Amino acid sequence: KKNKYTLTIHNGEVLKIINFDFTKQTELTNLIKTSELKPGVNIFTVFDQSNKPILERLFFKYDGLKNSNSNLATVVKQEDSLIATISYKDISISNESNLSVSILPAQTKAYDHHHNIISSTYLQPYINGEVENAKYYFTDINNQKKYDLNNLLITQGWSSYNWFNIFNNPPKTNFVFEKGIYFKATANKTETNNFIMYPLRYNNSSVFNVDTNKKTFEQRHLYPINDETLNIAELNKKGKIKSPKLYLQFYPSIIPTISTTSNLKNLRHKHQKPNILNNPFLESNLDNTQMLDEVIIEASKREARLEELRRTSWGRIDLWDTKKRQRTPNLAAYFSKWFNVRSGQYGDMIISTFRGGSVNFFLNDIRLSDLGQLTTLPLSTVDYVEINKEGLGEGILSGFTVVRIYTDPNIIFSENGYEGITFQSFKLPLTFSDDKQFYKPIYSSYNSNFYKHYGVIDWLPINSLNQNKELVIKFKSVGVKRINLYIEGVTDDGTFISEVKTINIE
Repeated sequence: KKNKYTLTIHNGEVLKIINFDFTKQTELTNLIKTSELKPGVNIFTVFDQSNKPILERLFFKYDGLKNSNSNLATVVKQEDSLIATISYKDISISNESNLSVSILPAQTKAYDHHHNIISSTYLQPYINGEVENAKYYFTDINNQKKYDLNNLLITQGWSSYNWFNIFNNPPKTNFVFEKGIYFKATANKTETNNFIMYPLRYNNSSVFNVDTNKKTFEQRHLYPINDETLNIAELNKKGKIKSPKLYLQFYPSIIPTISTTSNLKNLRHKHQKPNILNNPFLESNLDNTQMLDEVIIEASKREARLEELRRTSWGRIDLWDTKKRQRTPNLAAYFSKWFNVRSGQYGDMIISTFRGGSVNFFLNDIRLSDLGQLTTLPLSTVDYVEINKEGLGEGILSGFTVVRIYTDPNIIFSENGYEGITFQSFKLPLTFSDDKQFYKPIYSSYNSNFYKHYGVIDWLPINSLNQNKELVIKFKSVGVKRINLYIEGVTDDGTFISEVKTINIE
């Protein structure tokens, strides 16, 4: 009776404390309002006066958990493709959303996950062990499923939190959290201490006004792609750019290697399986190697780059040069060779195919909602244009005409003979890679039981709701009459979407 106890209620982010004892009675009843709890798992832990946890109970609060299901689903055939429109009327208009859609035959046995996006986020991180068929508790939620989850958490016992480690071994920050690439520049010699960093695909240009008593400046959160280089220029006293003399340090600069070698010193016997020893693929052939003569490859720089672009493109590549930039009056005249170009009612530019189909434009991989930006785009910065009339490899835009325009602000300097003079170029030791397209397997038969049970129609990992709160996806028809759409995603207001939509193809 004389001992003091503490009840803590937390969810990994917010912690509340209630002190109590048994001085007056040996049984206490205390009502806790669910409005004071957070949506998801709430952990109730009783500590004794030595801060030793002696009791624990998990409770899940469904109220406040945002989950939306679709209202309508329509399918329209378009040549060899299908366009599915799924409506979510109960979602508030959201600026950002991301949905992943797996498209499989309705008879599939391949999609048998225990978790969905809600259970993976709100349940699994808080418990020890695995929950069988965890998505059951968050699909078509009703009172029975709430009751079942409550019983599960009663039998679950302790949470995933190890209180001994929390009190005795607080976590240490062994490594600084990395967000993009960071560089620190040191000026060996400078005239004005004013520098300009040229833009990257996913980073805007930056201006650095360095104090006169300092020689260093830095930039964080850079996201260079593939073989992009970092270009920095200095502004002289007349306001013109010149090549600086800088020394740059990058972090991170390498990907650390992980040693997979086991320490076998204490083993008495070392055994190897005979089938491994006799495997010809593991035998060393170093003794049979021979030195090849030096091979010298000479190629046009322009042709080599054009060939490189063609290997990674689904469409036609038009690599611009100085002459094309000079003789092209504007982009309207340029695209008139490929499409029907006309002026709208308000003087805006309208571009469509000669058959009246729509043309989707991207500028540096950013989709353009209108073509006003193209009318003011300096032609001196156009690097190349990719024209994909069939929309191959474009995911949701497959079957539609897609035009991608890529610019490079450094072209104007390199083509006027200033390359290596007006800016200093640095090769980054680490860069990020472009998103890769999902490769859809090709099957010998789309009517076999194997395909119906284990085949894949498509996977669209990045999708968003339009202004009408609709998810519109397009995929190739393979003749399957009943299709399942496995939709998992979240909107920027925290609303989860997790459902299986079955559509019938007439």
